[in-house]
Amino acid sequence: MKEWGEPMKPRIAAPKRISLVLCVLLALIPLAACSREAKPIDAESDGKPASIVSGYYAPEQSLRGGADISRLNLRDIEVVRDGEDLLVMLTFMEGSAQMGMEEKPAPGVPLYETRYLPGVDRLVLEITGLAFWDYRIYENEINNTLIQGIFKQTPVGTETTRIYFNTRDQYAYRIQSVNHQLFIHLRPLSEEETVSWYVTVDGFQEFIEGRLPADFDMAPSLCDDLTNKMLISRPFTAEEEAQAFVEENQTMFETRLPGKTPVLLQLRSNQLPAFDQSTELSALANTPIGRVDEQERTFPSFIENGRFLCWHPDGTTYAFIRPFFLSSSQQDEVYYNEQIWTGSTSGGTPMPLVEYDFTSITDAGYSADGRYLAFIEQTDSARMLEIIDTQTGRVSIAAEEDFGEDTADFVWDERMPRLYAIAGGAEGMQIMCYDLSAGENAATVYAMEEEAFTEGEIGMGADRLFFTQNSPDTIGGSIYSYDINTGERAQIASGFSLTMSPDGQRMAVTGIVTDEETGAQGYCLQVVEADGTAQTIAENQGVVVDCAWSLNGKRLYYTLHRDASQLEEAYPLGLYCYDTATGQSLYLMDAVTGALYPDSAEDSVIIMVLYNQMGRSIPITYRVTLPAG
Repeated sequence: MKEWGEPMKPRIAAPKRISLVLCVLLALIPLAACSREAKPIDAESDGKPASIVSGYYAPEQSLRGGADISRLNLRDIEVVRDGEDLLVMLTFMEGSAQMGMEEKPAPGVPLYETRYLPGVDRLVLEITGLAFWDYRIYENEINNTLIQGIFKQTPVGTETTRIYFNTRDQYAYRIQSVNHQLFIHLRPLSEEETVSWYVTVDGFQEFIEGRLPADFDMAPSLCDDLTNKMLISRPFTAEEEAQAFVEENQTMFETRLPGKTPVLLQLRSNQLPAFDQSTELSALANTPIGRVDEQERTFPSFIENGRFLCWHPDGTTYAFIRPFFLSSSQQDEVYYNEQIWTGSTSGGTPMPLVEYDFTSITDAGYSADGRYLAFIEQTDSARMLEIIDTQTGRVSIAAEEDFGEDTADFVWDERMPRLYAIAGGAEGMQIMCYDLSAGENAATVYAMEEEAFTEGEIGMGADRLFFTQNSPDTIGGSIYSYDINTGERAQIASGFSLTMSPDGQRMAVTGIVTDEETGAQGYCLQVVEADGTAQTIAENQGVVVDCAWSLNGKRLYYTLHRDASQLEEAYPLGLYCYDTATGQSLYLMDAVTGALYPDSAEDSVIIMVLYNQMGRSIPITYRVTLPAG
């Protein structure tokens, strides 16, 4: 029996060669076994447990139970030691507190069935009819136990959720249900160590998207980083068998997993495969995104397959979006969703912030204390302001607090967990306040003033809000300030878009200028101080595409589209940097079309580029550093 606390090192060994005839015979054994697979046993009945532990079933014996109950919430998965057993307790509720719903115990447990995947051993619990997955896995509960890790596969074209338990050893088990809880008793068993051949492929995403047939003879497993997942075959005795499996499924790999290369490897019993990141993402990340002196430039990728959102106040942690696509079982529809992840410049593996999927996130920001992450989720019918409590994982929807179901923009107060937004509904918008300074359960919502607003952007500096509003008297809109203490409002500049510097001292304002002689109109980019003093840094030089401040507010990076005839060119934009100390702008490079975000370093900017792969948009976020004077 292996020591659970010790790392499992790959073993270098020459495979034993066997005849091709024997390979074929061995390959047929699993198929024959599958054809004689026994029917599931009722977990609550007096079946015939076949393990060496009295009253416990062997992994190969499938158990089932539960009742036909739908729309339940898998609220908790708790793992505890219970004598010789490891006890896994699943709690089911009606409703979801994280979605602002009332929770109460479910009338029972939903329909379930177990499966066993051998080699790299996995217990699979298939649950029918779940609508919410609010559980969290606590690493301290499974460290140095039979369970290496737990992950889920949510339904696509079916009502079945699959919970995978990667185990370190063989086991015997039994299941019982009590009211709204399911208890899985796992008894670790000593297992003779073997070395087998496997085929792996980086295809977990395609698998959960429904792009692979249900009978494809590979299944998901955790990788050795305990975060990523990949597909792994059944164990093979010899390398020739594994190679034959690849050849038999070559068409499947080429058509359903294009660009993904199956790998043959040897693993010891229950050794997790290493995650191989040499995928098409690496090729995309090495694509040139700039041109300097006619020479194409590549830059280090900051986030592969991810779109940057915002920095945490600590300056090292950041939030980003990871997209994924879900296909229906008929393969005729694809659904786009996004997940919020966090990473750190100080190292470590990026992790999902919450186990929720969102439609499309357009804006995000952390509260001053770093506890809350607010973001706008855009759907077909609304732009909803939502707030994640990073300590509890709870997701609050501001619209449920009479905040308004349509939020144009928001900004956090730089001193406390309180945010301001231009929000409302069909009757119009107002400046709204969502105050969490008294705690999550005592949040207050109120309008700052009664005057109706139009669509706009908002920022904050000291005790004043700055926002854009359309005005019939001003071409291209106006910039207003609003004192949150006195309620005084004043117009300070003209413009239709603003980007506030992180220190709140100034803003980048995009507006329209009109030539007095010809009447021709063009774009203008200005840096406007909080007192309204403005300096023009670009006028009639092209369309202002995007801009982003450095986190210290000393430099403004911006892109201009200088010539409409260059739309089809590889590098249609010009990237510039404005230095507030010198009052000068410097041209940095020709650039591809991409979104700008602030970087934690003064001399660099973050650029996100979308690539089209097989009809899907794959975001790669880069860190661009160039001399700026």
